[in-house]
Parts: sequence; structure tokens; C-alpha cells
Amino acid sequence: MPRYFWISILAVICACNFAACKDEETNLGASLQDPSTFYNGIIDTITASDIIATTRYDDSLLTTGYTSGVVGHYSDECYGGVKASLYAQLSLDGKDGIDFSNGYTIDSVVLNIAVDNVFPSDKPCFLHISIHQLQAPLSPDSSYRAYNTINKGTSLLDSSFTFDYRSSSTLHIKLNDAIKPLLNRRHESQSDFQSFIKGICVELLDDSDPVMLQFNLANSATKMTAYYTYTNTSTGTTDRASENFLVGRSTTANTNMTHFYHFEHQYSDLFTPLQKGETDHLAGDQRLYLEPLGGTYIYLNIDKYIQKFHADHPYAVINHAELLLPAAEEADTIKPSQILAYTQYANGYNMVISDFNSVTNPFAYGGFDGTYHPAQGYYRLRITQHLQEMLRMGADYGTLLYINERRSSARRTIINGTQTDNPIRIVFIYSE
Repeated sequence: MPRYFWISILAVICACNFAACKDEETNLGASLQDPSTFYNGIIDTITASDIIATTRYDDSLLTTGYTSGVVGHYSDECYGGVKASLYAQLSLDGKDGIDFSNGYTIDSVVLNIAVDNVFPSDKPCFLHISIHQLQAPLSPDSSYRAYNTINKGTSLLDSSFTFDYRSSSTLHIKLNDAIKPLLNRRHESQSDFQSFIKGICVELLDDSDPVMLQFNLANSATKMTAYYTYTNTSTGTTDRASENFLVGRSTTANTNMTHFYHFEHQYSDLFTPLQKGETDHLAGDQRLYLEPLGGTYIYLNIDKYIQKFHADHPYAVINHAELLLPAAEEADTIKPSQILAYTQYANGYNMVISDFNSVTNPFAYGGFDGTYHPAQGYYRLRITQHLQEMLRMGADYGTLLYINERRSSARRTIINGTQTDNPIRIVFIYSE
């Protein structure tokens, strides 16, 4: 039976004398109430058979144009292995053309890539990097997804070295001589340069340490630099200088270029039914799986509960609601920083829930925003408006849970299912 409690100005004043009301991390009671609102409320919980929860593949993840992404490989016993690589256009920096055909000698070419993070550890790691020219150019007008690839052509690098993120946040990679004839010519225009160069693919080979490097293409440190010697035949003088090229990004509105990240998974036996196409989901009664990089997401549905509640309480007002996602005991200790919730509409369109768009609401963030609470062992999401909207419609077409930064971070986690001792649940307060 629901528990009734009355909140009034006097009660709030009296409550200040009790330490229990100061606990903002408890699941029920004081932690659920918005302290700026006074109402007659009823506490209820949606869990167990009232929630349909499944794990599904996030196999059509768009990766075009996101400046932050990962390159590398990693594996664990639960999910298996994943590889990530970068496909990027190269572009002239602020020029419509360039001429290195007469009197110019390309001495060396260095690719610099800013690194924002290294997963799972920032300790020195052994990297075996491979870079190839692409056989076909990327199309700036196309949308590329995690499963897309482009055939690779000439090798521009096959080199091994140790990278210490603690002492340097930029990879400095000297390309081999195969890059020189690609630059040592006349390029009439930006489009001519991009068509001829086509682009590059950057990847870590399997004998590298199991790491994921988070690249930042928006960082000005990310660039390709050609060092050259120019000999003036009429004067006999020699000058040495350098020219920078853009990697996968534009600095002006006149430069149209793109890049994308490719993710490839080799799943463990746990995911065999999904891999074989025997089902489109894994039941979530015991465990739910959240993996980034085009991995998996969680699908929730409480439609039967919504319909019954709507019929019993047609004028109910949701004063507060939160979705609690307890992490499983075997979940990785390096957890994702945030979980995002999307609402799914009848037409299949997905959109971030209204609560996450309320940036001016002080109760939408700071603990209710899908971040992890280590002391309680769960992720906590405020879904007050989201639940109210479902009740208003009298239907639930699904709530989708994704890892934030799922294109640029390799952190994954495991959530308790609906039938566990500490299950996934929705706790809410409503008024008639």
C-alpha cells in the first residue's frame, strides 16, 4: 500500500531537527521531495514485473564530425573485444591551393594528434600505429556510422613506440616517405587537394597494449606539418620552412571536410543470441549491459503500469520521480561518468527526456543528472517531467538509456536487472 505523508511549512521547520531529513541519498522520503514545493504526496515505486528492461545493440551509431573519439583496442570477459579507428580528410589550412612543384623538397612530414585521455590507465603504453592513405575520398555531404569503412591504400606509417600521457598530451608521428610525392606537387584548389590526398586511416595494431586513446581533432595541436626546403634557382638561395594541414576538421566556413570513427566488436558468448540474429534483445531480469562505441543500450518500458495508473489516477500530478540504476557487483570499477535517458515516440523518433533539457532547474542536475553515486552504488536520473508526459499521453513507447560520451569513451558498465535483490526501479511522489 502507498504511504501518505503531509508536507507543510510547519512540518518542514520541524523536520530540520531530525538528521534523517538531511540525508539526500536515501531512496524514499526527504530525498525525493523538492524542498521548494509543498504538497500532499504519495510515494510509490515501479519495479519488478512492472518494468520491461532489455539490452539491445547500438549498431547504427552516427560518428561523422564528432571531434572527440577513440582509437585503439580493448577487451574484457563480459563484453569481449572492441577496436576503434579514425578515418579523416586532410585539408589546406586557410588556402585555396598550394604549389610545391618547383624548387621545393619535402624533408619530412609529422602528424600531431592531441590526446585527451587514455583508457584504462594513463601509465606509459606500447603503441603500434598504422596509418594508410584511403583509396577513396570521404564525402563531406555523407553521414558515416560506426560500421562504415573505406578501403585503405598506400601505407604512410607502420611504427612502434612508447607513449606516456603523463608527460605529453600529443602524439608526434613522423610519416614515411610515401607521403612526400602526395604533397610535392601543385594543387590548384582545396577540392583538388582533398580529391588527390583522399584522406587517412589511423589505427592501433593488435600487438599494441590494450588501450583506447581519446583523440581531440578540435584541438589546435592536432595537425599535419610538412617541413620543406625551397631552393631559388635564380639566386641560388635555400630556405627552410613548414606548412600546416588540417586533420578532419574545418577552421573556416569555406573549408568543407569531415571525418568519422569506425568501431568493430568481437562479442563474448553472452551476446551470441544477438549476434546470430536469434533475438533483437537480451532479457534484463538479472543484468543489463551498457557499452559505448556502437555497443549496447538499455530499453525500458512501463506501458502496462502507465495505462493502469492513468486509469486509476487520471488527474495525478508527478511531484518528483527518479530512476535508480544500481551497478552490478561485477561492473568495472572505472565507470562511465553519466547515463543519459531518451524518450521514444510512437513514430520511432528519439529525444533526450525533458528533465535533461531543464538546464535552469537546479534540481535537474547535481546528483539527479544520471551521474554515479559511489556510496549508494547506483546511477540516479531525475525523470519527473518524463513520467508526467507518459501519464498525460496514457502510454509509454520506451525509454532508452545510453552512456554519455559513447563515441569518445570506452568506459562500460553493468546494471542490475528487474528481478534482483537490488533492482532497477522508478521511485516517485504524486498528488491526486
